[in-house]
Amino acid sequence: VEGASRKEIKSTTYQRTIAHRRVEEAERRVSEVEVKLELSPEDRWDENNEDYRATLKYIKQRKYQLAVDKLERLVVQRLFELTKLNISGTGYKLRTHISRALKTRSNTIRKALDKYNKLAVEVQPPRPTLSFKEVVSYTFLAEFDLLRDARQDVRERPWSKPVYREAMERWYKLQCARDEIDRLNIEVQRLATHLRDEELDYESAIRTLSTADHGLATELRLLWDLCKSVNHIHRRRLFQIAALP
Repeated sequence: VEGASRKEIKSTTYQRTIAHRRVEEAERRVSEVEVKLELSPEDRWDENNEDYRATLKYIKQRKYQLAVDKLERLVVQRLFELTKLNISGTGYKLRTHISRALKTRSNTIRKALDKYNKLAVEVQPPRPTLSFKEVVSYTFLAEFDLLRDARQDVRERPWSKPVYREAMERWYKLQCARDEIDRLNIEVQRLATHLRDEELDYESAIRTLSTADHGLATELRLLWDLCKSVNHIHRRRLFQIAALP
């Protein structure tokens, strides 16, 4: 090549040789696949083949989704680090470490964003591109619009609909209520037994102290009168529970 140095010619020749070897290796692998699948040269795809177009579209969509996943992960990590940075009680060393991590994260987000924007215009239909300022301005996960373009659109999930979520919540409450009823049936019997035993114990203690220590017996009776008024409320509630179907 005219004007090129000997070193540049040698480097270009080396790169050409490497590229030629890669092409030969790719052709060899393609031939092996064609033999295994028993494909003829006429079965090879070209730009006008429908299967080729569908596969190319799938590959672009797949690359785009992976770029979205990576960008989403980086932004969410940044949100968590910002939250940790603002938590009271975070030490100086940890704050310094988080600040450095945020700087590194910002550079990583820029690279991931460049890749996302490049792939966003290649998919069908094209997705809107984003700027670095828009991405780093997200402060809540609800603002992260990229979730709609994730590998699985969560908006199409049944649990994303408010009516379904409310029905699911009520169903779980119903299941818990049944378990709670079984538990309360045991606790009600225990409470009724405790009220009966407490009354017998107080009456027995008061009778015993009436002859040995009249003053203490009087004090114990006053305490029992207070407890008896409370137990009366408990018994009334227990009767109401027993009357339930």
